[in-house]
Parts: sequence; structure tokens; C-alpha cells
Amino acid sequence: MPLFFGSTIVSGILIVVALVHWGEAGSGLTLTAGAIFFVGMFVCTVVFNLPLNNVLAGLH
Repeated sequence: MPLFFGSTIVSGILIVVALVHWGEAGSGLTLTAGAIFFVGMFVCTVVFNLPLNNVLAGLH
């Protein structure tokens, strides 16, 4: 769980750094990479992990 939050925080920091340094070389790529990772983490969690957790919780 801490790894999930840590990587999400780092991707958020990447987005902020890219916006602060907007106009410099690589800022658009950094913003895109941070946003894709941030959205991808939550989509993967909501679509795959939460339903799996609900199924596993029902097995007790």
C-alpha cells in the first residue's frame, strides 16, 4: 500500500514540476508522463483491484 501511494505522489510531483517549469525542454513530456501514470494507476485500481477485493471479501 505505501508503494501505491508513494508512486502516485511522485507522479503528482512530476505534474507540478512540469507546470512550474513550463516552456523548458522536456516539460511537456514530463507533464504527459506524470498524467498518464497518475490516471493509469487509478483506472487499474478501480477496474481490476477493487472488484477483486470485493470477491475475495465475499469468500469468508
